[in-house]
Amino acid sequence: MGRHVKNVKPKSGSYSLVIPNGTSTIGPAYPEGGQIRYNSSIETMEFWNGTQWHALAHQGTVGIVRDDFTGDNSNQLFGPMSYNYEAGEENQVIVVVNNVIQHPGSAYEFFGNSSIRFTSTPVTSAGIYILHNFSSTEAE
Repeated sequence: MGRHVKNVKPKSGSYSLVIPNGTSTIGPAYPEGGQIRYNSSIETMEFWNGTQWHALAHQGTVGIVRDDFTGDNSNQLFGPMSYNYEAGEENQVIVVVNNVIQHPGSAYEFFGNSSIRFTSTPVTSAGIYILHNFSSTEAE
C-alpha cells in the first residue's frame, strides 16, 4: 500500500513538499500509474505511465540554436559546436549542407563531444548549418 497525504494544509512561508526520490536503479517495486518521483541520477522529476518512468518536461518554448560552417573541399570534421553530444545522439540535431537535410548516422556522426564529422567532404563554399536544442525541455 502506498503512502498518502490527506487533510494537510501547508504552513505559510517558505515551505515545500518533499517528493519521493532516489537513483534510476532504486524505485518502487510495483509502481502504479500516476506516481511521481525525483530521479537523482538524472536530476529530473519523473512519472510512471503504467509501463515505464518518463521525465516531466517544462512547459513553454525552447530556443533553437544554429551553428554555421563552410565547406572547403578538404575537411570532413567541423567544430566546435554550441552543444556537446555523445556518439549515437545524432538524431538530436538537424544538419543541412547546401540546403539539403543530411541523414543522421549515414551522412554524419559526432566526433569527440563537440565536433561533427561528415562521411563525404563538403565542397568549397558549401553552407553547413547545424540546428540544436530540439531535445531540450528547458523553457526560455
